[in-house]
Order: sequence, then C-alpha cells, then structure tokens
Amino acid sequence: MSTTPATPTTPAVATRRALLIAAVLIASIELTGIFLDPAPLFFMGDSRAYVMTAVSGHLPPNRSFVYGWLIRWLALWPGTLTGLVLAQTAAAGATAWLLAVALLDYFEVRPVVAITAAILLALDPLQILHERMVLTEAFTLLLWSTQLLLGLRYLRCPAMTPLVAAAIVGVAVVSLRIAYVPVVVVSVLLLPVLAWHERSRSRGGMSGFTWYLTHLAVAGVAIAALHAGYRHLVGDLFGSPPAYQYEDGFFLASAWAPLVHPSDADDPRLALVVERQRMDAEIPLQALDLRWRQRWDQAGLVARVREAFAGNAYVANGAMKRMCLRIIRRDPVGIAHLTLATYAEYWQRPDALRQELLTEQGSVLPLPPSFVAELQRWFGVDFSRSHATMTLSKRYHLAGGPWYMILVVSPILGVLSVWCSPRKNRPGAASLCIASGLLLAVTCAGAVQSSYRFLHPLSFTALISLGVIFQSMTRERR
Repeated sequence: MSTTPATPTTPAVATRRALLIAAVLIASIELTGIFLDPAPLFFMGDSRAYVMTAVSGHLPPNRSFVYGWLIRWLALWPGTLTGLVLAQTAAAGATAWLLAVALLDYFEVRPVVAITAAILLALDPLQILHERMVLTEAFTLLLWSTQLLLGLRYLRCPAMTPLVAAAIVGVAVVSLRIAYVPVVVVSVLLLPVLAWHERSRSRGGMSGFTWYLTHLAVAGVAIAALHAGYRHLVGDLFGSPPAYQYEDGFFLASAWAPLVHPSDADDPRLALVVERQRMDAEIPLQALDLRWRQRWDQAGLVARVREAFAGNAYVANGAMKRMCLRIIRRDPVGIAHLTLATYAEYWQRPDALRQELLTEQGSVLPLPPSFVAELQRWFGVDFSRSHATMTLSKRYHLAGGPWYMILVVSPILGVLSVWCSPRKNRPGAASLCIASGLLLAVTCAGAVQSSYRFLHPLSFTALISLGVIFQSMTRERR
C-alpha cells in the first residue's frame, strides 16, 4: 500500500498560518474584555478637553484636536461612548497583531514566540486600561507601531515608498501626541543610515554612498514638508502663526522649573515673575516635586506669567519658549540631571505606586459636576460615580506594577535584542531600541512628573525585544 508523502510547510505558509492564529486569539481576548468591562474611563481635564472638541468644535491649545474629531465621529454621532471604546479596542487588537507581524516577518522568530508576544500585548494592563480611557494613547500606539513596521520593511528592502510612508504616519502620530515629534523625526532619518551601514554596495546604478545620500535627502525633505504642512494647518485652524501647539513653552518651562533663573528671560515681565516665584513660600521653582503645580496651580509659574502678560497666552508662551532655549544653552548638564531625576521617580514603593496608578486611572477625584451634566446630556449616561467604580480594567491596571518596572528598563532589553539578533536583523533591532530609548528620554525630559501611562507605548517595543531575546536563547540551547 503506497502512501503520499506530506508536503512540507513553507516558511510563507507557516507565517500566514501563525498570523491567522494570532488574529483569532487576539480578537477573542479583545471581545471577551469588552464584554466583561465596556465602561469608558476619564482622566482629569484631558478627557474633558477632548470631549469638548467633539461637541463644540473648540480647539484645545495644548492637546490634540484630532482626537476630539475622532470622538465626534465614533461617539457623539452614534450617541454613545461605547463606539469609542470599541474603536480603541480594535486599535489595540490591531497593534498586538502588528507585533506578531514584526516578529514573524522581520525577526523571523518561531510562530509560538510571536503569537505569545502578541497575546501578552493584548493582555497588557496599560493597553487594556487605555482601550477604555478617553485619551489618545490607544490610537497613538497603533500609528506609532505602524511607523515602526514601515521602518522594518524599509530596512529589509530599502525603497522610497516605505520611507516616505513612515514619514507620513509620523505626522499622524504627532497630531495625537506632540511629545513624539523628536522620536518620529529621528526614527525616519535613521533608516537610511542603518540601511547604508548594512548595504554599502552599489544599488540601482548608484554608488552605495550616493544611494545613502539620496534616501537621506528624500527622508529629510518629506519630514520637513509634512511637518511644515501640519504646523500651517494648526496655524490656519487657530488663526495664529504655524505651530505644533500653543502652550509648549508653558509645559517645558514648568518641567525645567528648578533650572529657571531670571536672567534666562528676555522679557522683563517674565523675569520679574521668575524672580518672585523662586522666592515663593508655597510653590518655589526649586522644588522638584512641585513642578506639576507650576503648570496647573493658580499660584504656579504659568498662571502668574499669564497674568503678567495680561492674559496674552501666545506672547507669554513664546517668551517662555525663548527662556527654555537659553536654559538649553546655559545648562545642558542640568537638564540631563533633571531628566534622570524624573526617571528616578518611576522607582516608587508599592504604596506610592498604587496611589499614582489610582490617580492615573481616574479613581481619586470625581468628575466635575458640570462635566457630568454635559456627559449626561450628550451620551445619556450618569458618570458621577465613574471614579468610585472599581472596574475590572482598573483592578487589572493596579496589579501591573512588576510589568511597569520592566517597561522602565525596556531600552536595556532593546540593547540586548540588538546583540542577540542575527546580523541581518540588527539594523531593525537597533531602530526599535533607539526609538524606545529616545521616547523614554523625551518623556522624562519634558514632563512635570513621572507618569506610568507614558510607559504605555514601550510595551510594543519591549515585547519585540523579549521575543527576539527568547528566540536567541532557545535557539542556542537546541
């Protein structure tokens, strides 16, 4: 009796099968989660500003107006915030699937490793919480992960299309979170450098160096044009000069408050406020742990500068931006020390960590009664007890402390993944390592305090690094 030999499974077929399995498992996790806990969550004034953009068209000068438009389309028009939660859940699921794509397509790990990493991202406490938060994080991570994958595609097969596409997606990321500006710019500009380092031979009739310069020039022109276009769009919408936003000086000066001196100000009104604030008994500029109050308190630096400039926020913000530029030139070492001090704030005792997480998930302060009334009118739901309701996603978020500590050191995992990767995959591992490290550095340098929600995007790069490291370790044992 003859038997027909089984046809061996090709790598392409195995990859498609693994991606299908990953999609099914991720969808199952996301659908189960939304069934068990569909409640939307709110964070302080951020959520209210976004909802106000959706309802009234008001453009916030210090937050994303694009996210407000998304709320209008996904929640206001249907009349329920469930539409927004569903869309953000779908975005989170797509992000987890893209992680599997990155591990299988570029890093060529075993299917079980890629599927496991994707499932872990779908189960990430920060990811699950932000599927429900009325914040930009879920959509931002989907776009950023898309840009990272376009970068990996470019490094695998350098061509203009993925390079320009990465620049385009980078602007979309910035439209949701301005903090990503240096990250998306540097990430795209590094792609030709990393590709040329690995491929210095001739391509398409051009010498390797000429090829490198051509691609680098295209990346630079694309970034400059796209970011200038976005800044002009913002300027047209606000009726002001082009800018990413109009309160960046307020944020940065507050973050660097311990370094500010009257001599850094080129406007006498600002210099006088700085001098008085340094001597203030309640909120002195030198106090590292009071920087958030410099930004938001009525007795803080920003409020008093606004008052000194007779409410002209645009001129006041510009004066504070110029002051920050002088600080960069005068004391770059001080900025580095301040960045490290903010990073050190992530290493908290369990009780302090729990309190911080409760604040970030919106469980400490009730929503303002006026906002509760507005939500009732627009969406027909009473959210007055939202802060006091300990949902499943909130409880899970509180249990994620050990994982958040891994995210704090995740750039080190990125370095290890570069070392563990086969030579042909090292440019991609390096691009992810640099992007995640730069994002953490920028976050710590420009924040008025550490915030664990800022670690959310690092889950994507950390799990890729862990997948690559695990693949290398198990391959060596076999």
